[in-house]
Amino acid sequence: MKTKIDKSKKVKEYFSLEELYEYFKQEYNNVYDEETIRRLACLFYEYNFELEIMDDIKVQHNTVYIGNDEYLILTDEEANEEAKRYILDYLYETLEYKGLEDLFEFIDHDKYAEHIINNESRGRWISHYDGIERDVLLNDTWYNIYRIN
Repeated sequence: MKTKIDKSKKVKEYFSLEELYEYFKQEYNNVYDEETIRRLACLFYEYNFELEIMDDIKVQHNTVYIGNDEYLILTDEEANEEAKRYILDYLYETLEYKGLEDLFEFIDHDKYAEHIINNESRGRWISHYDGIERDVLLNDTWYNIYRIN
């Protein structure tokens, strides 16, 4: 990229998603692995952040911290597993509250969670901030972004 980039501007002023990914690969390949760079590109593009924010982020596995804000970035498979975990925790806590926790072992956990996921947004279960799931397609992989707080 030959154009001088003003890092205080929003990323969509300079880049398509694919271009942003390539830019991040060039700029941050010595800091982050390839998969983390993909997730960061999706996050920055979806929220149209300024590039200067990259200096202030912290990354821990699939979670990105920007100041006090926390974002979880998952593939479809990871999002299904995360939603399933929350769904089954909620089911157990509900049964326990009613004194029926022994019923938990008789429920087909996979089918129950799959039914809930197919009929509700995963964002409702994963995004504690606003219940929204944001989907971004990069290199034939869907990344799902959840604001956590």
